[in-house]
Amino acid sequence: ADFQKSIANGWGAWLHHNILTLARLPAGSAFELALCRKSTKTCFDQAFIENNKSPFGRVRVGLIASDRSYAQMYVAMPKDPLNVSITFSHGSDKSTNESWLDLTIQPISCANNCS
Repeated sequence: ADFQKSIANGWGAWLHHNILTLARLPAGSAFELALCRKSTKTCFDQAFIENNKSPFGRVRVGLIASDRSYAQMYVAMPKDPLNVSITFSHGSDKSTNESWLDLTIQPISCANNCS
């Protein structure tokens, strides 16, 4: 229990029911990502790890730091050729009690006009 408390700190994909929501513990803040296709005006904002039968986005986990300060994942839109890499890192300044979150979303593959 003490080990779990020690790592349940900072930004991360803590919500198992939606890996696209980054939550900050123990503060309880959350940042929800949505991936959208402008040409069809469709978006999705839920994704689950390795759940290929879900109508929501599919996730393949990449690198994750053991202290959860860095993580990377690949997310594919449902019924769509769009595949993106999402990377985030976080940290804090103990002297000011401030924390930061860096987030990068990069297209990996796309076919047929991915606007």
